[in-house]
Amino acid sequence: MKFQKKPVVVEVVQFDRTKAEHNVLKYYPMVTDLATATTAEGTEEREDRFFISTLEGNMIVKDRDYIIQGVNGEYYPCKPEIFHQTYERYDEKITTES
Repeated sequence: MKFQKKPVVVEVVQFDRTKAEHNVLKYYPMVTDLATATTAEGTEEREDRFFISTLEGNMIVKDRDYIIQGVNGEYYPCKPEIFHQTYERYDEKITTES
């Protein structure tokens, strides 16, 4: 048997590490900054310091990853190359009443 994915429109935002370092809660409320969650690492910069709690567990978010909101309101990261192979831009059609 073969199946095709149902077309689903999702909300996305592309992760920008410079914005996250400035104010992660303002720009990415779904992302946790491990540097502020623990002091065990001190002030050392960590590549894996940003993560999202997903249905499959915690996933690291890196610069330029897309953050996708799923059909149940959950969030998960997606690498840019996978994102562009899987999704295309959706432009809502504007309808006017005559």
